[in-house]
Amino acid sequence: MEDKALKPGTLSTVRALAIFAVLVLVVSVFVYIMTNGAETRQIFLSTEGVADMKKPSEAEILMEYRTDDFYAYFIRNKNDIQAFAMIKKIGLWVYDYPSTKNLQKVTSRESAWYYYDFVAVSEGDSVRFRTPQGDKLEPVMQRKERVGAQDYLLFVFRLERGDFEIGDYALEILDASQQTIVDATAGLESARFTLLLDELKLEEFAKRKVVVENGENRELWPEVFLATNRSLQEAQPSSLMMDLKKLPHAKHVILAEIDRGRHLTFYSSKEFYVWQELVRYRYLLDSDQGAVLVIVSPDYKQMNGFDDIKAQDAGLHSRILSITNPDELLALFKIFQSP
Repeated sequence: MEDKALKPGTLSTVRALAIFAVLVLVVSVFVYIMTNGAETRQIFLSTEGVADMKKPSEAEILMEYRTDDFYAYFIRNKNDIQAFAMIKKIGLWVYDYPSTKNLQKVTSRESAWYYYDFVAVSEGDSVRFRTPQGDKLEPVMQRKERVGAQDYLLFVFRLERGDFEIGDYALEILDASQQTIVDATAGLESARFTLLLDELKLEEFAKRKVVVENGENRELWPEVFLATNRSLQEAQPSSLMMDLKKLPHAKHVILAEIDRGRHLTFYSSKEFYVWQELVRYRYLLDSDQGAVLVIVSPDYKQMNGFDDIKAQDAGLHSRILSITNPDELLALFKIFQSP
């Protein structure tokens, strides 16, 4: 059979389709490189109206902060708050958070670092940073909002590169008289207690009772605090060694969590870590190792960057104590008895 030659019009169409495919590929690669892991892989000419356009229709914009090369905004979507950030690259705007490259709500710009987040508060009125040198650093913008039954403080900090210090920036929550609410040295007097009755050796299904001084089951708080604090004072050092990720089972467990505040720690001009100083006391009243108290406290201030942080149990400091008189603590579990 005789081969049929392609007509000039057909060749032009094929050539045009090939050029179009190449252009689509080039644009896709360009967008991919520009967005660099962002959840929203789009490019914008400006930030005007972006928050309104991208938010769900039922969501509300709570706060916006803009500079020439950075834009952060917060939205309320039902009972949740979400933060977003955009940066300017070669004259175009792209999302920097949420992103697989930015998991901590910290964005680097040529002249400054930005930290944008929110924190739940009960009595807090404002926030500030305590810098590595002990100075006070106020946010460039902050706002208090109620979402559902919870109050939140939304904030944006700007850390100027000219004044930048390597070290720990401690977030302080202040009341209306500018007094610090969260105590960096707080003990059990500031704890949130949880009593667990784990009869099935499945902690997620254990019966539990949360006890908070000014919250849930507040009438039980004095008795629980006095008993756990007395037990702590009377506990003796133990020679036991335990895997923090696999502690022995106990049927009767009391957890005490003490929130000593949030930190943004810089290890270099490129390495940083946002972490919560949440100290945990776990009273195991009838484990196969006896009655023991395991205290775990995080401290990432002295790390040497991400290599240290990635190590197993890095930054976690633990103590194991023997409980000398568990009977007073066991008596607290009468609250689980049927009337």
